[in-house]
Amino acid sequence: MDVFHALCRSYIEQAYLNSHQQDLFNAMDIKTQMQSIWSVSQYENEYNPQHNHSHCQISSVLYLKIPSMKPRNIPNKPKEKDGQIEFTFCQTDSVFTVGSFVTKPKPGMCLLFPNTLYHQVYPFQGSGERRSIAFNMTYKGFKKDSGIQIAGDSVNLYNETNHADTLPWRRLDNV
Repeated sequence: MDVFHALCRSYIEQAYLNSHQQDLFNAMDIKTQMQSIWSVSQYENEYNPQHNHSHCQISSVLYLKIPSMKPRNIPNKPKEKDGQIEFTFCQTDSVFTVGSFVTKPKPGMCLLFPNTLYHQVYPFQGSGERRSIAFNMTYKGFKKDSGIQIAGDSVNLYNETNHADTLPWRRLDNV
């Protein structure tokens, strides 16, 4: 769990740096909370349709095992997507933008992304198992000098105040 929290804190830091908000980031103590974590085991021709995640801010997939895959050779379908994960951030391709990012999973590859980003995993042909761990996290930024929350998950701030016993991460922390 320490590794997952460290990855998310690094991801958050890079997001603030890339958006030119380093001063805001430096003024905060960042706290991360695991919302959910699960394993995914897929075999030949299995896939995960396009979806995004809810009740979190950061989603991730860590690939543990990738079998040898061969193209499915379906007429009029791009073969280069077989077995890959695709992130869709725009509904239409044009000369000005590409609507998605596709990458070939490798063992040890860990991808972190905003929970709202749609993604899908394409089926593959080949014997063996494609295994990964997926998880969702939230974060909160607390002002260093006052302890007041100034960034991150405000939904769970309400829930922690009014419905503390029902939060999924409370159950995970007790495991």
